[in-house]
Amino acid sequence: MKPWFEKEIVEGDVIKFPTPKAKVIQMPNVAGYPDFLTGVLDLKSKLDKGEISQDSHDKLYTDLIHRFMKKESFENPWFIREGKGLRGRQEGTPYTDKDGTVYIFAKWQQYPKNSDRYPDAEQMNKALSVIQKEAADKKIEIRWANQPTGRSRAFGFGIFISEDKTKQLWLGTYYITNTAISSATIQDQDVLRLGLTRGTKKGKTASSAVKMKSDLDPGSFQLNTSKPTSLQNVISNVSKGDTDKMLVNSLKNATSGQSITFINGKQMASALRDDFLEIVTPVAVAYNHNVITGPLDNAIKDIFKGESLDGASFVWPVNQNSPLVDSQVISRSGIEMNISSKGKKGTLGGAKASITNIWKSKEESLKSNTGKAYAKKFPEAINILDICKKESSPRAPITLALRYKLISDAEATALLPLVEDIKARFNPASRLLNSSRAGLAPKEDLAKGPKILHNLFKQGGYRKGSYFQLIVLAVVAKKVVDYINNDSGINFGEAIRSFLNSSAMIQATSSIEVSNDDVVVKNINVVYPPNFKDKATMENNAYYGTDIKSKFSFSMPTK
Repeated sequence: MKPWFEKEIVEGDVIKFPTPKAKVIQMPNVAGYPDFLTGVLDLKSKLDKGEISQDSHDKLYTDLIHRFMKKESFENPWFIREGKGLRGRQEGTPYTDKDGTVYIFAKWQQYPKNSDRYPDAEQMNKALSVIQKEAADKKIEIRWANQPTGRSRAFGFGIFISEDKTKQLWLGTYYITNTAISSATIQDQDVLRLGLTRGTKKGKTASSAVKMKSDLDPGSFQLNTSKPTSLQNVISNVSKGDTDKMLVNSLKNATSGQSITFINGKQMASALRDDFLEIVTPVAVAYNHNVITGPLDNAIKDIFKGESLDGASFVWPVNQNSPLVDSQVISRSGIEMNISSKGKKGTLGGAKASITNIWKSKEESLKSNTGKAYAKKFPEAINILDICKKESSPRAPITLALRYKLISDAEATALLPLVEDIKARFNPASRLLNSSRAGLAPKEDLAKGPKILHNLFKQGGYRKGSYFQLIVLAVVAKKVVDYINNDSGINFGEAIRSFLNSSAMIQATSSIEVSNDDVVVKNINVVYPPNFKDKATMENNAYYGTDIKSKFSFSMPTK
């Protein structure tokens, strides 16, 4: 007899392990994704291949959003805080398009990827055409925030993916260089203008209870172009997002003398008063609607000199270019009436206005005897406005600083070519290696610029990545505004207030009442001549260590 271990093994004696029906798939690790977009695409791919279930996908997708969402306190949630544009936006931030589609912000992508800018416009356009063709092939919609200028040498996109991951939306912008942090982005107000409202998810899915606001300001209807537009075009633009004709009918009411009523507008009452009435008011003014109280007839007579307003056009300034003026009525011959609007509960004190806007108000004021009297009383204020209007943004602070002996001729001579020439302004060799407080600049950063400018440079604090010459220019700009705002002989703030109060402008305050579910415009009260109560101040906040955003701006008195 053979021992048991030598017996022949019969197949039926062996119990086999079960054969796997499919290859074992390892569940994705959300923490391993380098960025939000990579995670979204990988999860979608695994779902399409059947490697994960819909339930698993939804849970992982929620975890992905949580990972890349900025964590804030309950009292100060991340979706309420003001952003710094799409370049600094947190991945995973939800937005809602006007058609209700929920998009998730994936990333900011700048071009060129490995340098500050393209050598010339031709190479930039060549690279862009390739990207646009790829986007078109993938049926990706691109919405542009601006148009290229002769100085544009770079561009970027905010990339959004729909919540159901079926489509992408890109918001694009042109700018001079990728290093211009303040301009190489798309600001929040422009994202809103392009149709996306920032919202947040609540609950288990990204689409549940998105926080929305009523977008009824001129920018939401692409009216804030600073270009004259006819009433017909205004109605056409508004009608595109007005499915029940509530808004269009209110505009027609403003032209016909009927009560200006928003049918079923109760839930949007605040937005109608504070935002949409900025569109209605100039129309009601041009048609002299009976809802208007105050000396409108006097204003029309003084400003338009008897010219009819039949066929008048309307202007809403580009966002933040001239917030002092909310709208304009322009006659056929080109005479302008500026309108400064506010809702009954709204005041707009401290708004920033451009030099162009203030200079035009001064010029309008000088046409009247009162304005001419003010010109004699405030001659230096007029000189300041003329210099700011005439000179370029890098040259104006230097010109004014020399005028008031705030810097030496040698300092001005050394600084001007470093900031006026665009290549010199963003010279990589002048980029600062550290961050520093005023007076504590290290030697390696001081060595980035000429010795004659070291004293000015040390007066400004800065962040790593700033440019030596732009820090100096920012210091000079601050010296200028401090001097002008505080010199009693110039009395700049009082001069600007006086010019505004004698300019071709009306102030219009709107009030509404809610009747059942409707909103009715109760009154649009006109003040003429304007009555700005406080002094204006000159501001240097357009001058940064990384860029020059614009010319000097002005903080305006309360309306």
